[in-house]
Amino acid sequence: ALTGDPHGIPRPEMMAPWEQDDPELVVDAAEDEQEFQRLMDLLLDELEQYVRANVPPESVVWQHGDFIAMTMLQWKGGYDDGRLGRWTSADLAEYLLDYFPRKVTVDAETLDAVPECVKAFLAFMQARGSLSGEPLEVLVQALDVLGEKFKTHAQDSSRWGLAKSMFMRMQTEGVDPSQPGAIDAWMDDFNSRPREERDAIIGPAADRMAQAAGIRLPNGSRASKPSAQRRRAQKAARKRNRRGCPSDPTFLGV
Repeated sequence: ALTGDPHGIPRPEMMAPWEQDDPELVVDAAEDEQEFQRLMDLLLDELEQYVRANVPPESVVWQHGDFIAMTMLQWKGGYDDGRLGRWTSADLAEYLLDYFPRKVTVDAETLDAVPECVKAFLAFMQARGSLSGEPLEVLVQALDVLGEKFKTHAQDSSRWGLAKSMFMRMQTEGVDPSQPGAIDAWMDDFNSRPREERDAIIGPAADRMAQAAGIRLPNGSRASKPSAQRRRAQKAARKRNRRGCPSDPTFLGV
């Protein structure tokens, strides 16, 4: 093939670099949580080195990039397909418009930094030779399109998950979850409140949980049960929750 001999060995077929997954970054988080955590730690350590070498110090990525990348990996490994280097426009839409608003609690400054931090993480993965799914320029274009919609979704309390709804309410009421006993005391107080007040805080989130679990809804319909893949992802998520992951406020125990 190299000499142009028509009778020689044919040229090998080459896949575009974004079509080939990095085999070292494929993990089943539900079956091997320790390996998933090892890969996350490895990538976050390498990301820090990449940012220091390639991103201006005044960039928001220096302050928030590590946390945002962690939530991206948590979603990819714990809730999606476990291919940590594979990212498509559809992946970004699900992460930004569903997972993040539902699960991740951040302040306004961090929220504003999310799109730039996501871009930096994807650029790092490409520089590492591990980005697959779609070309980086396509993903960047998708982020530009999703940016405003993401912020609207993230600030919409009707899209928050049950634990996030309660966590945000705690913050609104001036409770510091880091204080010993603060969460238990607030939960006891919350459970003693009138049903109407509790429903006003957790109603939409509780409805979504009922649908996901296949519980019969007030309108008489029954939601479908989660797929086997989703059940495995939920199992991994529950394990992480027990460790008190700061990006996933389900450590409240609900």
